[in-house]
Amino acid sequence: MAALVDRLLAPLKRRLLFMVRRGLLSLVNDALGLQGLQANLLAGELRDKVERFQEYGFSSVPLPGAEAILLAVGANPGYLVAIAVDDKRYRPTGGAPGEVTLYSKFGHRILLKADGTIEIKPNAAAPVAGLVTGACACAFTGAPHPQASVTVKGSL
Repeated sequence: MAALVDRLLAPLKRRLLFMVRRGLLSLVNDALGLQGLQANLLAGELRDKVERFQEYGFSSVPLPGAEAILLAVGANPGYLVAIAVDDKRYRPTGGAPGEVTLYSKFGHRILLKADGTIEIKPNAAAPVAGLVTGACACAFTGAPHPQASVTVKGSL
């Protein structure tokens, strides 16, 4: 009787085991409404047309070799979506609890620090043209109300 139950439940068990997958990105298509990814899964399986969900208001284009957590929607292994993508090759480390960093592979950083300051660090070898060309730490003590656009040029 137990063998019969195991045999009947085996397909469901396989689907549940493969609902959450981990993979390495090999291609990214950023021209779609949702980014399209190609991922190499840890079992050696190559998957195309994986949709990537990102937080509203934030967008990034990950590099080949970035890692992704993939979900099989409805436990259907043919319909994978990426819910998280990270790249340990470029992720800054050593932050304090509660700090937030926006970063790129090029070395640019915007750090919301635990002490309330905002640190902007462009890569010195490839500064962001027309914006900040030197490191900048900004402390906000009141509600800013700019009356025009602000562009910082030169070193601060």
